[in-house]
Amino acid sequence: MSSCDNAKRILLVCSVAPFAQSSGAAQRSALLYQSLQELGPVDILELTPAKRTKVVQEHAIEGVNWVKAELAKSWWQGLSKSVRFNQQVCRSLGQELDQYDLIVGRYMWPISQLVIPAGVKTIVDLDDFQYRYSTLLQWNVSLTKQWLKKRLAQYINQAKLSRFDGLFFVAEQDVVSGVKSKSQVLPNIPLLQSQDKAQAHQKPNCESPKLLFVGSLWYQPNVVSINWFLQQVLPIVRQTYPSVEVKLVGAAPEQVRIHWQQVYDISAPGFVDSLATEYLSASAVIAPVLVGGGSNIKVLEALAFSRPCITTDLCAQAFAPYLLNQQHLLVASDAMEFAMHCISCIEQEHAQAKIAQKGQQAIAKHYSEASFKAACLGLSKQVLQLAP
Repeated sequence: MSSCDNAKRILLVCSVAPFAQSSGAAQRSALLYQSLQELGPVDILELTPAKRTKVVQEHAIEGVNWVKAELAKSWWQGLSKSVRFNQQVCRSLGQELDQYDLIVGRYMWPISQLVIPAGVKTIVDLDDFQYRYSTLLQWNVSLTKQWLKKRLAQYINQAKLSRFDGLFFVAEQDVVSGVKSKSQVLPNIPLLQSQDKAQAHQKPNCESPKLLFVGSLWYQPNVVSINWFLQQVLPIVRQTYPSVEVKLVGAAPEQVRIHWQQVYDISAPGFVDSLATEYLSASAVIAPVLVGGGSNIKVLEALAFSRPCITTDLCAQAFAPYLLNQQHLLVASDAMEFAMHCISCIEQEHAQAKIAQKGQQAIAKHYSEASFKAACLGLSKQVLQLAP
């Protein structure tokens, strides 16, 4: 925390609170919250869309000014903002928005719902800003509708960028040129629990061929990617290794997990007791990403555990220039190449371990908590016109 004399008052507006570490989104909120506290006290407005509008003040954590609010979404929301809702929020926070030195939005939507007075500095975190789609996708009506919605949202959000004093982008490929706002690349990083950090450097224990996926399996882009892997890649791998184990770790609807287990003879347990144990017993970690935005923590977490990671060229682009194909991870451009990488990780364990070790070293250098904090504070101080 900065000294009282120089402390800045900050409001973090997010749709995912920084206190529940159950997802990559929550982890990024936590990292922003912790970094911003270096500048002064940080209040939290957790804002989510709902059928009805309500504002509730949270007292779950002592000493934290945390307000939860739900805002009814409507078609005219983009044209006007609810002054009454903003008044309710300010009453719950205990101060007006013009009393904050800096308001930081985690995603565009939450911060865009506030009537922010002129003169208050603002930064928006553009996680998942640009959705990208792999040429490997099999297009259908549902996917086409999703693409159109994402393109429209991106067009609208891009038009709003100049309203903010600062912009955080997750990857170099997302940076928008020609915008007057100051900008900074703020990559996602793997936020390992303390017990996992202790195990991350242990020797792997791969007793039998095993391919591991870790991620939220209620999230539609992950479902699309896993279906592609199970249908297009796994049959090729099983021609060489019929008994290879495939384990999908992450929350998913029970009927989806049952379907995958019965049809493809794989394991989808949902949650597990120890992620570290799963990583260390895997021949390789798969990240068959075909659609999405930002950068995927699942790749970074695998490399943090020094496990060989196989992903698609769509996903790998987000990590350039720090993580490169055949140097830090394995990148596939089609199903056959993905399958060959899986087989290589099973057969050439020693060679692939060397690549994974280089990946782990790159994570420690470029995707650490220290580098995240430095980038976050760097832009924040620029916006606030503070000395570096």
